[in-house]
Amino acid sequence: MKKYYQSVMRSVSCFSGAMLLMVLPFYASASITNVSATSGRNYQVSTLQLGSLQYTDRTFTFTEIADLGGRQFIQTANSDKNSTGTNFLTFTITQPGFVYVAHDDRITQKPLFLSNFTLTSANLQSTDGHPFSIYTRYYPAGTVVLGGNLRTSSSANISMYSVVVVDEPRPTVTNIQVANGRTYQLSTVALGEEQYVDREYVFTQIAPLGGYQFIKAFNNDKNVVSNAFLSFTIDRAAVIYVAHDDRITTKPSFLSGFTNTGFDIQNSDDHHPLSVYQKVFPAGVVTLGGNVVTPLGSNISMYTVIIGDAVDTPAATEANGF
Repeated sequence: MKKYYQSVMRSVSCFSGAMLLMVLPFYASASITNVSATSGRNYQVSTLQLGSLQYTDRTFTFTEIADLGGRQFIQTANSDKNSTGTNFLTFTITQPGFVYVAHDDRITQKPLFLSNFTLTSANLQSTDGHPFSIYTRYYPAGTVVLGGNLRTSSSANISMYSVVVVDEPRPTVTNIQVANGRTYQLSTVALGEEQYVDREYVFTQIAPLGGYQFIKAFNNDKNVVSNAFLSFTIDRAAVIYVAHDDRITTKPSFLSGFTNTGFDIQNSDDHHPLSVYQKVFPAGVVTLGGNVVTPLGSNISMYTVIIGDAVDTPAATEANGF
């Protein structure tokens, strides 16, 4: 399960000569309030642990919780398993974060509200015995509205979904500088969002990166050769992702310090994949090189930079910024 799914990722990085630092993810304290279901049934906020009760009206307990242990979750009522509609469950989150919905795999036609979520590779499971696939979406602080468990009512042997919230601070990105003077833009990764400033290509596959900020580059910069082409400032240590065209087989030198995540993004151009690489950077200026080692012509695309999770680096602070 990738860092995006809140795993306790350990990245050992070397900064300032010989200093080695273990980088662990930073989490804020989740807070869920004002929970209300249109059914009027009792819903409660609790802490997700192995053995926690999944529902307010059943004795099923969690036997598998992926890596979401210790997070706040909403104990729903399993009697609402046949709920429908677009505005069924409402609650407030006091900080921006990821909302996870664990939905019964036996329900093959998913409710429409989940079309705005990203399917992860993880599951929750309870003593009832069947798995719940986990979907996720990033929300700003404020009111979250989820639909019912089904598109249409059913008498099948199914269960109601569960909801987990993980607060996640967003790194602030400023001072985007491009060596050729072009103006790159800051936007949010989403299906249908334009990937470049100078093209109409939109994202058609976004891996588990929906909701993150990204730097919208010029695709015309795809043949730039440079050791220092794009720079920007982040206000806290963060995971930086670079989606790089698979058709470029010789990667630029700046990617040598990155790790291939194993997933990719695609756009509406010709649906060619851009493999996603990641690296943890400390707070401060991030500098990336050009897209290629040598110009390759028109049949390639410029990379896309995505600003991921913040990470906690107390030892780095003590060491004067790595």
